[in-house]
Amino acid sequence: MGKNKLSASQKQQVGQFQGITGASKEQAAECLQASQWNVELAINLFFNQGLTASTSNDNSAIISLYERYRDKQEDVIFADGAEKLLNWVV
Repeated sequence: MGKNKLSASQKQQVGQFQGITGASKEQAAECLQASQWNVELAINLFFNQGLTASTSNDNSAIISLYERYRDKQEDVIFADGAEKLLNWVV
């Protein structure tokens, strides 16, 4: 990531990338920089290069993503939550 500070928009893109890939902040920033901060291209780069998320048993990114899109009344993601997720990715 270097010594450069990330803008608010870039921090959001890093978070999106991490939420989908489970990558570290450093991996996310590297892939995003290589793809000119295009999240979709960075994700494709990540998986096409055979990269894997940093090895840890930390499921916090997955849990956070689930919590963001699950129904607030029931412990499940309904169609509207899935649609929000897909719109976020695109």
